[in-house]
Amino acid sequence: MADKQTVIPILGMHRSGTSMLTHMLSHMGVELGGPLQPPSFDNPKGFWENRFFQAANIRLLGQAGCDVDGFAAPDKLRQTAAVLAATDPQGEAFEATAAYIEQTFTGSHWGWKDPRTTVTLPYWQACFSRLGIDDVRPIVILRHPDACVQSLVKRGDFRDRQLPEGKDLEQYIGDLWTTYYELLERYADDALVMLQDDLINPERVESELRRCADYLGLGDSGIGPALATLDLKLVTHRKRQSIDFRSEAEREIHQRFAERVSAQQARFGEKPAAATCLYGDTPKLQPGKYCIYIATPDGYQHSHAFDEQALSLHYAFRRLGYLAPVVRDTWDLSGVPIVLGGNVLSETDRAKLPANSILYNLEQIHAGSPWLKPEYIETLREFRVWDYSPQNVHQLEQLGIDVSGVCEVGYVPELSSIEQRCEEDKDIDVLFYGSINERRQAIIDQLRARGLNVVAAFGVYGLRRDRMIARAKIVLNVHYYESKVLEVVRLSYLLANRCFVVSEKGSDPDTEKYYRDGVAFADYDALTDTCLSYLERPDERLRIAERGLAIQQTRKQEAYLGGLLKQMAEAPPELALVMIARNEAHCIEKALQSARAYVDEMIVVDTGSTDDTRSLAESCGARVYDFAWCDDFAAARNAALAHSNARWNLILDADEWIEASGDVLHKAIRNHQPFIGLVPVASEYDLAGEVEVAKSWMPRLLPRRVRYEGAIHEQPVSDCPRKRIDVDIGHSGYRRTLLDLKKGRNRALLLKMLERNPDDPYFLYQLARDYEVYEEYPEAVDAFIRALEVTPDSVPFRHELVVRLLYCLKQVGQHEVAMEFAESEMPNWQDSPDFFFVLGDLALDLATRDPKKAGQFVPMIETCWKRCLDIGDQPDLEGSVIGRGSHLAAYNLAVMYESFGNAEQAVKYREMASRMKSSGDR
Repeated sequence: MADKQTVIPILGMHRSGTSMLTHMLSHMGVELGGPLQPPSFDNPKGFWENRFFQAANIRLLGQAGCDVDGFAAPDKLRQTAAVLAATDPQGEAFEATAAYIEQTFTGSHWGWKDPRTTVTLPYWQACFSRLGIDDVRPIVILRHPDACVQSLVKRGDFRDRQLPEGKDLEQYIGDLWTTYYELLERYADDALVMLQDDLINPERVESELRRCADYLGLGDSGIGPALATLDLKLVTHRKRQSIDFRSEAEREIHQRFAERVSAQQARFGEKPAAATCLYGDTPKLQPGKYCIYIATPDGYQHSHAFDEQALSLHYAFRRLGYLAPVVRDTWDLSGVPIVLGGNVLSETDRAKLPANSILYNLEQIHAGSPWLKPEYIETLREFRVWDYSPQNVHQLEQLGIDVSGVCEVGYVPELSSIEQRCEEDKDIDVLFYGSINERRQAIIDQLRARGLNVVAAFGVYGLRRDRMIARAKIVLNVHYYESKVLEVVRLSYLLANRCFVVSEKGSDPDTEKYYRDGVAFADYDALTDTCLSYLERPDERLRIAERGLAIQQTRKQEAYLGGLLKQMAEAPPELALVMIARNEAHCIEKALQSARAYVDEMIVVDTGSTDDTRSLAESCGARVYDFAWCDDFAAARNAALAHSNARWNLILDADEWIEASGDVLHKAIRNHQPFIGLVPVASEYDLAGEVEVAKSWMPRLLPRRVRYEGAIHEQPVSDCPRKRIDVDIGHSGYRRTLLDLKKGRNRALLLKMLERNPDDPYFLYQLARDYEVYEEYPEAVDAFIRALEVTPDSVPFRHELVVRLLYCLKQVGQHEVAMEFAESEMPNWQDSPDFFFVLGDLALDLATRDPKKAGQFVPMIETCWKRCLDIGDQPDLEGSVIGRGSHLAAYNLAVMYESFGNAEQAVKYREMASRMKSSGDR
């Protein structure tokens, strides 16, 4: 433990603001000890509360006869604080505290946060005085009482608490707030006071953290990392429109603390400005557009190797006008995540990445790299990729990975944060940090054999590593791999901190040439002698280190990042939604809103609307163009596609929408050769008073330049292979109310196409479907039979054709024909629940029409519907209706058994149907 200790109790009524500041202080060099309170369902980031001090506070409150949560009547809280102020710390509890502090804290600044400390503070002041620790610097977080009340009510902390008579819950919490801050006025009158609203304000938080660092006697080096943890969910939280107080006591205390804040800020403002401002002049920051995500598997400390580059990107984004927080948990992702450490992503976290994520590769790409595992290569293929090295791009392209751009490792002043020591204060001759292998260990051993003080550190990051760097005369860089690629990421941080570096020469002389005046390069066999030589020349080391800093300062990170963002903005969109529409005001908003999160742009071609279709589409962000309708759907589709410059186009109709799984679209097209994407369109039908859903795989994801043919039920023309993309598309166009709006339109076009080609199976099939949906069953039967005669067995829609023909034959009373047809087709559809479902319906209809023969049909009905359950739903079959292999078949069996008076079986299948339907069992 350090001889001089500064103890920092973090005080306030509620956890929210104190948690965030505690997290920030941990980055600024304040030790929090441990164990810390673990995360919970309502705070997955954790509360940053030291459990030792939390347990001690609970014990103190209990001994004083107070509620151990610190929630009590005002008089009781005042009495408890007075009792604790008069308590002489001694006994086992005092000895345990002394031992915990001695064993836990090694640095000069440590502290803890627990809301109960506001009441127990007088005890701790006496305790530290007895321990000889006289530098106690409390920090008070002031949160408006109304915000505090509303948050605590929402959290439910007081749900089961007995309230004082005559007080409602809000009044009770308001009294607690008032009493807590009365105690803080009395026992923490010299504390630093900070407003929570200032801490979540991107324009004020930097100056507030500087004020905090000044008060605590900390340097500026940790302020940058602390700022990068700013919680966007708090920043974007809706601010209150008016401030209300529940009592004059609330108003007066809040005003007095606010005045203390103003006075302290004014005194801090009189101090000389810091030598460098972190951000300088930046435009007003936009939150929510980007974040920087460091992949951090459980227990994997080496993710901290990405910290400096994450912070460099964070500061560069700020200079470009964006607030891009550094996050380590997938629940904190927002906007476009820039992912560092994609090579260590867990399978679970990889699945949680949104499709717009960018994987920023910081690994050396070369033959034999242990990071180039199949799962990492596949991850790189799924997402957009940035790389830090132009040399890596060619290697990645050889692996079939399309790199969106290069964002080189640059300089930001914020990373020039390591303490600069004079030669006399540097006690480490040579420092090496990083993984150790045989070739690195050999150089370390040689240096030690020559009598040098060599420190080799592995798995050391952040402030601990930086303190070692500050003590080192030389920082050594030795290549790990025989490929000998220069470790630019590590080198850049060292140069930004004016470090003298001896580095092994490698395989990239052009890159080394750029750094040659700021780094001492040497062949592997000469590294030891080079280190010895420069140890005798401190002035030369300083000159080279100064030159290294100057070189790094020319490599501005915001220039690299801004250029890449501009390049990507000017590049063709990757995925566009392309739609044709006419008088679709009733549904187009739903379609566009469902897709906008998954596509880069939306294009709508209006073919002559007289309603609000155009204005609604524009309000959703779509670009809208006009096209004069010419009775040709392919012509309209192609006109719409002509307005798209995207690499891929998603085709939706206005009465369709993306229900779920939209992220798979980008993952499917990333780094893949052109193909035609088949997506499952689930169409809703009104049938016998129920809504049934049939799924068909439709070609809707098209690479650039693919066009359509066919005036009606048009199809894309391409030799590209076809690939199924499992994105859920809903379709309401076959609902009765919508069908009536467009009755006759498709039929006229189909008849015209059949005049030119009377034996086209697809147009005959679509004509039959058109008759069927309008319940013109005799015409539907004729068209289905004509289609069946010319449709090859291998065509996917033949399944739906057969099932629909069976249904239509039943509707027109041709039961015998239907039964003969079913018998002939049965060998082809042993795995089709739809076939057996409709066959069961057909047998039921026969039994109903002729009750005398019902006995011979009942076993058939029962067998068919049980067969459906055995097969299960088969959504991959063209036109298969969802539920026929599950809840619909079970429901029919229940109804049948009820009609037979078999109550036991009826209950069994009715419960099965309900369970299947509610669970989505398919």
